[in-house]
Amino acid sequence: MTAELSDDILARFKVIPTSTICDASVKGKIRPPEKMLIASVSPVLPLPLSAVGRARTERRVLVRDPERSSLVSNRPLSTRLTDEAEAGDFLVISAPAGPPFAVFGGMMALKASLRGVTGVVTDGPTRDVGEILRFGLATWAAGVTPIAGGYGGYSVAEVNGPVVCGGIEVLPGDLIVADSDGVLVVPAADALALLPICEEMDAAEQQTEKALSAGASMSEAYPSRSYYAKSSD
Repeated sequence: MTAELSDDILARFKVIPTSTICDASVKGKIRPPEKMLIASVSPVLPLPLSAVGRARTERRVLVRDPERSSLVSNRPLSTRLTDEAEAGDFLVISAPAGPPFAVFGGMMALKASLRGVTGVVTDGPTRDVGEILRFGLATWAAGVTPIAGGYGGYSVAEVNGPVVCGGIEVLPGDLIVADSDGVLVVPAADALALLPICEEMDAAEQQTEKALSAGASMSEAYPSRSYYAKSSD
């Protein structure tokens, strides 16, 4: 049975840095951090930036002939990702490496924002950065391009099925946590186990910050490495 990520769980993760989630996953022996990190993507909007949500996925493929594009052959499929998105969704768009065609852009960002989407990540390029900035949708992408991908480049093959984005498998409903350091994919069941460890470690980090600000040395204030690595038992 798939674990459900409630709005309360999402809100609690919203204040947890991705770095803390990585440390907590090691401490709890839950999942290696490198198995969660979507590689080679960068924030499109100015920093600092953060977003948390439930994965809603789209798988793109490269097509040679324009008539085979989903935008031409199956238009409802090409717009389903944003048209059917729900509040709290985090869009994950998987795209194979190829020519510099965009898989995300301004009008998609507008529709996603209106549907209550919290963020977007793609291992392909995006375009319309000025519009994405204007709509305020937190977005991470592998690059930026002015070239549209809908007619003869990238085509939608599937919506809300398993995808591989930045080398990481993402399933619909997975927890996505993203900030200025990167984008993490956490299976829902792992998220429930991670959360109390994350909150404990985040509280310790805040105490360390207070101690350092008050003049304590690093050796006096900073948690030992064993604190990060030990089991959560």
